[in-house]
Amino acid sequence: MYQEQGNSVSNSRFTLPHIELLSTCKANVNAADRNGETPLHYAAKRNRLEQVKLLLKKGAVIDIKNRFGYTPLYYAVRSGHTSMVKLLLEKGADINTSSNSCVTVLHLSVREDYREITQLLLGDTESPSTSCSDASIENVQTINQSYHW
Repeated sequence: MYQEQGNSVSNSRFTLPHIELLSTCKANVNAADRNGETPLHYAAKRNRLEQVKLLLKKGAVIDIKNRFGYTPLYYAVRSGHTSMVKLLLEKGADINTSSNSCVTVLHLSVREDYREITQLLLGDTESPSTSCSDASIENVQTINQSYHW
């Protein structure tokens, strides 16, 4: 199901009624294009909150990776879509997955200086103890506070 054909659920012209209709017809909401991008990847990177909600309701895999190891959450962070990041986190997206080049969403948000997103990823705790691929969150916080803020 390639997006270039213009007829996939991944195509940006598809709206909520299209997704609803295709899912009623038992279309695979996790179908991917040649890069492994699913409708959820496209909706997340375009900040289409209602489409993401519907796709998840219809069985879209929240942490599905494309051929580069990017998840929908990765695209939401990379695009600076705070509301999308919040939604995906609320729905259970994993912040500890990394791309094929070992970049986590936390690394990405710090690098891009997305302060609000970084705070969402760190959560509300004063001292998170979760670690990500090559650095603990405490170290990322220290670097972030001393370098960016």
